[in-house]
Amino acid sequence: RLVRLSAATLIALVQDDDVPRALHMTLEEASTLFRVHPSLTLLGGWRGRIDVDGAPFNRQTNQLDSHKFGPGLKTIPYWDDAARCPFMFAARVNAAPLFAKRRILLQLGLLRWDLSCPGSAGIGFDFEYSLRAWHHGYRVGLFYSRYRHNAVKDALHSGTRTNTEAWLRRKEQERMNNRRLYELYPGFYHKEATALAEEANSKLRSSNYDLSEFVESGDFASWKHKPKTSGGAGVDLSDV
Repeated sequence: RLVRLSAATLIALVQDDDVPRALHMTLEEASTLFRVHPSLTLLGGWRGRIDVDGAPFNRQTNQLDSHKFGPGLKTIPYWDDAARCPFMFAARVNAAPLFAKRRILLQLGLLRWDLSCPGSAGIGFDFEYSLRAWHHGYRVGLFYSRYRHNAVKDALHSGTRTNTEAWLRRKEQERMNNRRLYELYPGFYHKEATALAEEANSKLRSSNYDLSEFVESGDFASWKHKPKTSGGAGVDLSDV
């Protein structure tokens, strides 16, 4: 409903247990990435995946044990000169935050409400919209948003993490929703979506920096000390 009411060009989907840091820098980078990659319609700020054909299939989650990128996982291996930050395309991205082009989100039918029953965990809506975007000719990307994940007090001991029973229900919902992705996108997920992401990544520049220290320390402001490319056009944040 809020997406329909909004007049912004870009929207942000944020979870209530995530806390932003250096928000203006995050919005500046996100806005720039959307500008310089016109086909980009969904930008993840947490974690993302590149599925590898032939990788072991995890029956506990109903998905491949493939390459995972983001904080605590593999470092994003590419660098965007315009936004001056690490960036890559991913077959699927995790919430949250998620940044999206409002017009395309509306055009593609918004987020699916029928993956889970009312009252159940909505796990998988981020993966489903990622695949839907690729399937319709758009692209999905990943960058470091600086958000502190599960940062609110008791975030790891509430909701679907309240107790063992709630956690097991969450994991079963995850298995069901991941399995449904193969039904919704037969032949496309996981092979074609990954191929599209890898093709898009082949046009990006590999990072010349060891970014692991920044990811681990959270000192993302250090990226701004990297050499800037020529031009340096200002970024208009009024549409975010």
